[in-house]
Amino acid sequence: MRRGFPGLAGCIIHAGQPPHPEYTNAHEQSSRRVAVVTQLSGEQPRASWGARSLSVFVAAYNEVDNLAPTVNTIQRALDGAIADYEIIVVDDGSTDGTRQVADALATADARVRVIHYTTNRGLGYGWLRAIEAATKQSFVFVPGDNTWPHPSLRDIFSSIGRAEVITSYTTNPEIRVPARRVLSDVYTTGLNMLFGLKLEYYHGLTIYPIEFLRSNAITTYGFASMAEALLRAIHHGLSVVAVPCAIEERATGHSKAVSLRSLRSVVGTIGRLFIDLRLRGRRGPHATLALFGSGRHAAPIVPTASPVSAPSPSQTPGS
Repeated sequence: MRRGFPGLAGCIIHAGQPPHPEYTNAHEQSSRRVAVVTQLSGEQPRASWGARSLSVFVAAYNEVDNLAPTVNTIQRALDGAIADYEIIVVDDGSTDGTRQVADALATADARVRVIHYTTNRGLGYGWLRAIEAATKQSFVFVPGDNTWPHPSLRDIFSSIGRAEVITSYTTNPEIRVPARRVLSDVYTTGLNMLFGLKLEYYHGLTIYPIEFLRSNAITTYGFASMAEALLRAIHHGLSVVAVPCAIEERATGHSKAVSLRSLRSVVGTIGRLFIDLRLRGRRGPHATLALFGSGRHAAPIVPTASPVSAPSPSQTPGS
């Protein structure tokens, strides 16, 4: 099966393998495919960064009951899939004992490291600090709320090397409350319309080459930071695999993703991205989302050697 991918000149989507059998029923309600964004000519691109090593950034803000199960599930999913990995827990100013849980995890396993903040800085800030601390060749964010089950994580981790970017989308959004589903649908539809894409989801777990993230730093600390990273990767011309995955509802606590403050930040971030990616410059190998001009889809990325410094705490973007 092939169909056009609006907004990405010279790209196609290929059908792929079905998801893990433990979630067959949930996936049958979706499209049951792994979507591959690639060049129109030539074979499917492979990740140029090669080795299967992974830094896992776990963001935790008041997740005292969820953090340890999250880390344990990540480690089980990594076993047999990726031998060379590290887990970087960012305790984002928690006040409920998350700090002590994180420290205990690091004491028990040298592959777990912890970064603490005394005040809440936001997801994007933790993302940037984790990228600075990362020592592996690829990078992924996993929320510390224990909502990504073992089979889904294993499917994502096992896909490393199939493309330069491995993203994911949920196949069972019905487990979320109706209000959040409506917001998610509006958000995804709006981004697709603005950027000429047809993605299922912008906030799934996504694995990137670490040097790409260091050379293309996000500009917000808010909720839209994950969508910004994915849009910048597509804009740059990286190949993408989208893996269908089931998620689980939180066992304890409540989501901190939706608030009036975060909604204001999202609107501001998306507006800036539209100007930056769509209106500035002409379309080319590393500007595939630009509205004006013409050009071929990007060749596989060549990682850069020197990282780009992240914004300092006193210059919080996207607020």
